[in-house]
Parts: sequence; C-alpha cells; structure tokens
Amino acid sequence: MQLILLLVLLWTSNPYIRKHLLKTVPATQFQMLLNLWSLVLNASAIEYKHVFNQWILLSILNTYFASHIFNTLTSTMSVSDFIPIVQPMVIVMSLCIDAFFFNKNVSYNNAFGSLLIVLGIVIFNQ
Repeated sequence: MQLILLLVLLWTSNPYIRKHLLKTVPATQFQMLLNLWSLVLNASAIEYKHVFNQWILLSILNTYFASHIFNTLTSTMSVSDFIPIVQPMVIVMSLCIDAFFFNKNVSYNNAFGSLLIVLGIVIFNQ
C-alpha cells in the first residue's frame, strides 16, 4: 500500500514539475535529457540479450510518444484541465483491454464503476 501511495504522489506531482520545467527547457531537450538520465541510472541493470526484444521496442516507443504528448499537454494546458480526464480514462481503457484482449471477466461492479467514470468525465467537460 505504501508503494501505491508513493506512486500516486509521484504521478500527481510530476505534471506540475514538468509544467514549470517546460517553461525554461524545450520539450525535445527535456525528452532527450530524460532518456539520457534514464539510461545512465539504469545502465547497470541492462541485460543485453533483452535489448532487441520486440516488447522492449514497443515499450520504448509507447513511452516516448506518451511522454511527448504528456509534455505537450503539460506545456499548453492547465494540468487540472487534462489530468482529471486522462487518469480516469486509463482506468476504463485498462478494464476494456483486459476484457477484450485478455478475456478477463468484468464484474457488474467494474462495469457500473466504468460507466460512472465515463459519465463523470462527460459532466466534468460540460
């Protein structure tokens, strides 16, 4: 539970940190520095037999584009305008992916909760 709370705190503070950072550093430079520091900090853990794994490549591309879009949104919008839309949609989309691609049974509570999330997003955007 402590790790979950720490993750929530980090994910909550990250957009605000980036918003201030992107006022002084171009998004492309920040992305390069982020990738460089990630490589430096994790270099000792790399097992080179995994470097060319298709899932590694997909994950890297996914992370790159998600981070680029996140930086763009953070630098052009108020964090409180897009995070309340994005994060709940991640919950709904994760449930849909589990159900449709991994054949996970969706309970009535999960389906009803997802419906409430979507309705909340619609109301939030009115």
